[in-house]
Amino acid sequence: MAGKLNVKQLAASGASLNQVLTWNGSSWVPANSGGGGGSARPALCFSKSHDPDQASYSGSTTQVLIQYGTASTYQSISPIWWRLPAAVTGSGGQLNPGLRLYWSDASTTDLLNTQTSGSLTSDRSEVRFNKDGLRIAQIAFIVQNTSGQGINTNLGEFIFEGEQT
Repeated sequence: MAGKLNVKQLAASGASLNQVLTWNGSSWVPANSGGGGGSARPALCFSKSHDPDQASYSGSTTQVLIQYGTASTYQSISPIWWRLPAAVTGSGGQLNPGLRLYWSDASTTDLLNTQTSGSLTSDRSEVRFNKDGLRIAQIAFIVQNTSGQGINTNLGEFIFEGEQT
């Protein structure tokens, strides 16, 4: 069939209220809708980890260790949970591992572990979502050095679990 189809000319053809037209592999048939109106594709797992080797971290700086964005056809990242290694004390200050969220307006939010007693596991309740209608476009594992001097250490593993939509 070439040209445009006027949907007003379609007969019910056995369809019930709120059913949709679906291709079953050989013909178009009425079927129940798949759901709640949202994205036409399922969310994609977004699982990242980073375990940096022994390194020296410059004093009074925040360093991005590694940064991740979404797969090419996805637009946002929705955190589920993450784990940050313990903070390290040294040279008159502290090395604080963190997670940086990059918002769609290029602003950032840093979530830091300042506890030296062990790794910190957090979840999405730590993040103010729908921040003025923005979405999380990228994440990064970061290290903030509050010391005026470099600190040499092996931090341990950073882990992030989420979905991209």
